[in-house]
Amino acid sequence: MKLSHTPSHCAPTRARAGLSVIEIMVAMTVLGIVIAMAGRLTFAVTQYGRLNDLKTKRGYAMMQQSNFVGALPYTSLTTAILPATKNFTAGDFSYTRRIAVAAGVSSKTIVITIVPNTGIAGDTLQKESATIVRTVPPCGTVLNNVSC
Repeated sequence: MKLSHTPSHCAPTRARAGLSVIEIMVAMTVLGIVIAMAGRLTFAVTQYGRLNDLKTKRGYAMMQQSNFVGALPYTSLTTAILPATKNFTAGDFSYTRRIAVAAGVSSKTIVITIVPNTGIAGDTLQKESATIVRTVPPCGTVLNNVSC
């Protein structure tokens, strides 16, 4: 029996089984980037939803306050009935209503501002304003059938 010995530099190469450290590092880097992007996306969606909720509640408060002012008789548009600043809570939403009344010759201009009170400083910048102009009503009844 004859043994043949082949030198090691002539040996056929065989594919290695398993992963190298570099492959693992590349995979972990890609995974880290994907997770960071998913985290940023989740944060952005959450912030957008919270801001949308704040705007919806602020719009509700503005509608409520403007309906209140619109239903008042013209002679009741005074600072006794409408103080310059008043705090309200509607459900889980707290806000400050600011009102400025400017009287003209035959009209009053009322500016209503809603300022959210959420405890987050940036939310106070999310205020909303509306201007209502009320004029002196004609004398008589609503149907204006009584002459002055």
